[in-house]
Parts: sequence; C-alpha cells; structure tokens
Amino acid sequence: MFDISITVENINFEKTISALMPGILQKCRKISKPNLVLRMLLEMEDDALTVLLGIMQRLSEDAKVELLCQLMNGYGEVLTEKFNEYLKKDALGRNFRFQSIYMRKRNNGVELVGCGVQIDYMALLDEEEVREKISDKAADFVGFGKFGKILARQAGNVLKTAVGAAPEEAEKFGLKLLQREDIKERLLKLAQDVLEQKGMEMELKSLFLEQTEEEGIILENNSGTIEISPELELELIKALAGYVRSVL
Repeated sequence: MFDISITVENINFEKTISALMPGILQKCRKISKPNLVLRMLLEMEDDALTVLLGIMQRLSEDAKVELLCQLMNGYGEVLTEKFNEYLKKDALGRNFRFQSIYMRKRNNGVELVGCGVQIDYMALLDEEEVREKISDKAADFVGFGKFGKILARQAGNVLKTAVGAAPEEAEKFGLKLLQREDIKERLLKLAQDVLEQKGMEMELKSLFLEQTEEEGIILENNSGTIEISPELELELIKALAGYVRSVL
C-alpha cells in the first residue's frame, strides 16, 4: 500500500468552510462531550455558519489553517467515501481505493493525505491508457525508431505477465508507475475534481508517494474527530467576542 501527500495552496476558507458546515454540524451532534466552541455552533443552529464565518475573519492565518484541518478531518470519513465513489467512474481511478483521507499542517504548509492507498495492479495494466504509457516509455529505451516502437507495444502485456508471476514485486512496479509525472497529474486532477464537486475551493499542487510497511497504519491527525486545542479554543473565543462587538 501507499500513502499519498498533496500540497495545498490558495485555500478559500469561506467557501470551503461553507461547504463543510452541514456535515460538521451533523458530526458535532454525535460528539458526547463537545467543547465550548462546538456547543456554541450547535446552539446557533441555522445561524452557525454566519457566526463561524464572522469568527474566521478575525483569526490569524495559522489558526484558520488549524481549524480547517480539524473540520476537514471531522468530515474525513464522508470525504473518503465520496472520493472512492468518484474514482470508480474514472478509467484510471477505479483501480485505486483510499483507506482514509485527512488534512494536516506540515513544514509551514498544508497537505491533503490519502492513507493506505490500495491498487489493483492487474486491472491497472489492463487499462489501455496505462499500457500505452508503458509502451511509449519502453520505446525510448529500445532506440530502434519505428521498429522499436512496434516491439514496445507489447511492453504492457509483458509487465502484466511479470506482475502476475511475481506478485511480491507488484508494489515496487506500482511505485515506479505512479512516479510518472503524467500519472501524478492525472491523480491530482481527480482529487481536485472531487473537492470542487463538494464545493471546497483550494488548489492542489505537488503530489508525493510513500510506500507503507504495514497495513492499517494510523497516521497523525487521522482520528476522524474534531479536536479543538485549548490554544485554538482561546483564539476562537476572542474572535467570537470581536464578532459580537461588531454586530451590537
């Protein structure tokens, strides 16, 4: 399995929070002991989004990012489900399935992380698009002009046979295939399309892959809950006070 990390830039906090809000409120209602901020949002009911957007305007950029990460992670189960459903509709994407998706702050930036990505390698090699890319790459190495390209057309079938005969090598092959820039760009576009369909406005930039050693590994910040730290809660309360003063 693999983990996929995607750097995120140019986040439209207002639009993204607005898209997340219905799911977040539903999530909050299931929390047994919500903190002060979450209880306030539940009490506001239909006015919760207006108040939260007013609060967001008074938060520091760092606090906005932290809050968005927590709200995205609270929505992570639904986002993962929707993303996997969308992948099934795409010729390349249907060969991938994500165990979970979450957002995190990292290296002064933001990343969208797909954990435990499972790949059906045999089905992937059945895709004409993938076989053509493999064959084109093989032709580069053959170096015999048109004759070399004719020979290279069988490269995809040869690899499929090899992967079937040595499944323990499948992930090594998969990692090399996924490192191709055209494949990574295609996966980026799929992820961008899912976010846009759900009304979340942010720009997905670079994509990185890492092979995981164990199945079922749980990564940081991937709890599926909304966890507001004491520091963030204090900043939210101060921002709420500022918002209330502005409307009085």
